[in-house]
Amino acid sequence: PDQWTQIPLFVKIFKLLLQELANICNQGLESQEEEYESSDEDFVDGGDSAESSGLVESSSSGISFGGGFSDYELEQDEMEEDPDIVNDPVHSLQLRPYLRDYLQQLTQLPYFYGGFFEHLTPLEKTALKELGLAAHA
Repeated sequence: PDQWTQIPLFVKIFKLLLQELANICNQGLESQEEEYESSDEDFVDGGDSAESSGLVESSSSGISFGGGFSDYELEQDEMEEDPDIVNDPVHSLQLRPYLRDYLQQLTQLPYFYGGFFEHLTPLEKTALKELGLAAHA
């Protein structure tokens, strides 16, 4: 059975913004990996690499809060082809710096660790630390 907890609305909004920033950062890591893999296609390895020996995972080591949205990915492809969406200034807006700045400011407030931090899961605390947003995470 599912177990529900109650948290303040502002904490929930913070958690959603943190999750979105982590997703944006993961997308950046995945695109960097794709660029690296495509530039390295002509290289033939003897099989002695760390990846082939199982020391390194082949998937990205980004932060994941679980749950995929395959329907969302299909919609992304359709949206990229729609000229109205492509020409919309919101389509080219980069959220990462805005989210990072906002969350950084929020984590510096005196009441953050007393009111917000206690409601975060261990994964969210790790995400704060890995994103460089909190010293106490």
